[in-house]
Order: sequence, then structure tokens, then C-alpha cells
Amino acid sequence: DYCGTIAYWKKKLSSFLLLSVGSRELGLGHLVRAGRLAQHIKNHTHHSVVEIARADNMGNGLNLDSNRKDSKDIFSALLEDVKKFTYEEKFDFAVLDLPFDRIGIEFISLVKAARKIARYLVAIDRPLGFINQFNFVFVPSFFWPPGEPVPPNVVFGWDCFITEPKNVTLLRQDSADLIVATGGSDLHDLGEIWPGLIAGALQAGQLVDWVSGPYARNPRIPENSEIKFRVLTGVTDIPKEALASQAQIALCVYGVTFFELLA
Repeated sequence: DYCGTIAYWKKKLSSFLLLSVGSRELGLGHLVRAGRLAQHIKNHTHHSVVEIARADNMGNGLNLDSNRKDSKDIFSALLEDVKKFTYEEKFDFAVLDLPFDRIGIEFISLVKAARKIARYLVAIDRPLGFINQFNFVFVPSFFWPPGEPVPPNVVFGWDCFITEPKNVTLLRQDSADLIVATGGSDLHDLGEIWPGLIAGALQAGQLVDWVSGPYARNPRIPENSEIKFRVLTGVTDIPKEALASQAQIALCVYGVTFFELLA
């Protein structure tokens, strides 16, 4: 079961509240994971699930800065959403898939608010310094820092990545020589740098597929380049097969994108 994070709860009917955020500044990975977990619960169990997500408008390179919200505003809006629930609407589990290192003081308030309306708190990712505030912590990593004891409420490993299984196929005749995936928001603006470096490294006539996320600016493709770039932006552009099977070589950033590449 690719969604191993819900293995604890399959034996009984439960109610879930899933909280996540996304923006150009925060990335898209948390939204993607929470959405997949919610969909898996709906499709494969009889549990009930409510998902609350706060995010910037998506644009695929168009007017991204004009749609941009401050991350503090996004967290504050999520906190207000949680506060709207009453004690009578108590959930069995509140699942927080958030960039815990970016939240700041709002995190403490959010945990307190979620604790009031849920019997158990679950974190997806590593809430540094606050692990003991959660009943379960699922860390999307293959390892735990050497020398640090693993707390009893922490699980890490492949099952914590919540990736969508894809069909692995042989390379197509029109497959690219290189596929590039810089994440849902291209946090480090690699689209400004990598196309020029790639064009200077590949041979004339080679084909590059560039996967541009909904929060990412369009890549800066060099003019008069002898390398052919195909920019994949929409759902219809991106193949349903595993991305790694679409090109000879893959270049990507670490995170949810990396595991989507392999899935």
C-alpha cells in the first residue's frame, strides 16, 4: 500500500481533518501530499475526511507575484479556519502537513487550536522542537539524523512519502534526452539558470522536457539555442507514466518532486 501513513487507522472508522498550505514561497509539496492522502482515505476506506488548504492562486508563470500572499497571512488564515470548528465537531485525527520550519509563532497557536478539536495530532514532516506535541509523526525521509534517538511516536521511510503509483513503461520514440523537474514552485528560480547551463552542455538537436509547476515562472529558454526545449505545464502535458521513464536522464530537486519522478 503506497499510502502507508494510514496503516494505523484502517481497523476502525475514524474522522480526519487534514491541514496544508501552498504558495510560491512555500512550495506545492505539502498540498500535493495532503490531497493524495485525503483522496486515498476517501477511495480506499470508509473513514470521513475534511481537508482545509490555504494557498496562493496558481498561474504557471503568469502574474505570480501579483497573486502572491505573505506566508504569515496564509498560516493565519489556516488558523482562523481551524478555530471555526466547535468542540461538538471533534475529529479523531488532525493531520498537519505543513512547512513547520517556516510557520513561526502561528505554529503554536495552530497546534493548540487543532488539539481542541481532535483526539490525536499527526504531523507529516519533521516539526523540529515540537515532536512531543504530536501523537504520531511521519517523516518523509529514508533516514533519521545519526546519533539522535528516534522518538517512539516517529515513523520514517518509503511509506511516508505518499507518492502516487505510476505505470513504468519503456522509453517512447519521442522521449527526451533530458527531463527537468524543479518542483511545484521552483523555489530557487532554477528556471532562470539551468536552461542556459543545459544548453551549453548538451549537443545540438538534443531534446529537453522541462516540467514547470503551477507556482513556477516559465523557464528562461536561451534564444537561438540549438537545443530543443518542450515546456510541460498543464495536466494534459505531463504524462501519466512515471516521469523517469520519459527520458534518458532526469534532473530534479529533492523533495516530493524527486519521489514523483521515481513513482
